Order: sequence, then C-alpha cells, then structure tokens
Amino acid sequence: MTTPDISDGTSSPGVKKTNIFLLYILVLFTHLSLCGTLASEATKNWEKMALDEALKLYILAADGDEKSVSKAESIVKKILEGSPKQFEAHAILGGVYTLKARRSFWANKKISYVKRGMEMMDKAVEGAPKNLTIRWVRGSNNIHMPKFLNRFDLAKNDLLSKSIRLIIPTSGTTASPKLVCFSEKKLNIAAKNIAHSLSINRNDIA
Repeated sequence: MTTPDISDGTSSPGVKKTNIFLLYILVLFTHLSLCGTLASEATKNWEKMALDEALKLYILAADGDEKSVSKAESIVKKILEGSPKQFEAHAILGGVYTLKARRSFWANKKISYVKRGMEMMDKAVEGAPKNLTIRWVRGSNNIHMPKFLNRFDLAKNDLLSKSIRLIIPTSGTTASPKLVCFSEKKLNIAAKNIAHSLSINRNDIA
C-alpha cells in the first residue's frame, strides 16, 4: 500500500474555509481600525473648531454681549461631555461662570458663580500651565475681580507670563512687554491686544 502525498500544495475544503474566514476577519479589523482613526480625527477637528467658537463667544461676552454668555457655556459643556480633561474648555467655562455672576441678582448666587469660575480656571492652569489660551482667559478675567478676592497678582502673572508675552505687540502700543507696567489700566490694554492676537495665533499655543 502506498502512502498518499500530502505535500503536493493542495488544501482541503476545511483549510480553505479557515483561510477565507481569517482573511475576512483581517479585512474587517482593518476597516474598523480605519473607521476609528477617521472618527478620532473628526472628533479632534470638531473640538478645535468648537473651542475657537467658544473663545470668540467668550470674548464677546466679556465685552458685554450677554447673549454670547449662554452660547459659550453650551459649547464648552458639550466639549467637556466628550473630553472631561479638555483644560481650555474648563478655563472658558470658568470664565463664563464669573460673567454669569455679574448679571445674577442674588448675592449668594453671585458668590457661587465667582467661586466656581475661579476654581475651574485655576484647575485649568494647573493642568496646562503653558497653554496660552488658558493663561489669557484667567488673567484677563481675574484682572477685573474685586480687590478683596486677591486675584490681581495672579492675573498679572498670567498676562505677563513668558507664553503670553510672546504675542503682545513689541512696538507701537503701550502694551509692549518693554513698556507695560503693573497697573490695572495697562494690563487691560495688554489683555485686549492679547485677545486680538490670540484669534490669529492659536497655532502658537503650547
């Protein structure tokens, strides 16, 4: 009796089915990975655009546009639902809470909003101390706080930090790093210049 040759390159139907199944799994896994990558990129792009819009609305709100307060709040809360550690969103939301305090009638509500806002901005700075947006939001916001809250020095340090100073115009303005002095009036001028530069130089955020 001769022994059948099993090395002739042929495969049994069972082996072929297994190979086809494994190929299907590989293709499916590759497809899902690609979809996951695309979804992640889409989320990042949406988050960046949402942060840009929230920041613009916050600046408008800080300048007195009351309608922008709730719009900015809605956007950053939605961002934080998907990215709880998005520190820029924390900073903007903290700033929004302090703005809500100024239109609140009840004193205890005002205090609650301000306290919550300051805590959120401080948390954001602790999480990303070199982030230009975060330092500007806290600095430009806290510079307007009542003196008894002792936030002036904190705001001064934010607005005159190295990362912030990089985008303050160096000539043709009293907000120049070489000319700016530690007065509320000059720091407010600096904050406004930073706000304008910030909308142009967001790629410089550390």
